[in-house]
Amino acid sequence: MILLVLLLLLLLLLLLLLLLLLLLLLLLLLLLLLLLLQLLLLLLLLLLLLLLLLLQLLLLLLLLLLLLLLLLLLLLLLLLLLLLL
Repeated sequence: MILLVLLLLLLLLLLLLLLLLLLLLLLLLLLLLLLLLQLLLLLLLLLLLLLLLLLQLLLLLLLLLLLLLLLLLLLLLLLLLLLLL
């Protein structure tokens, strides 16, 4: 009788241990998933930052090109004025 109760108790403890191990595994998996998500978000943010930087550079180049064009037009105008005089 006592042996049966001890066996039952042992079985219960083993079941509890298994349950705790399963819970630990689940938590570890969740942690890994969160880490992966964080990495993915970081990568996405980095990509977005790079894209914004590229856009900024493109706009700067466009601005420089427009300034150069303006300068060229001013020089042309000056040349025409000099030719008229």
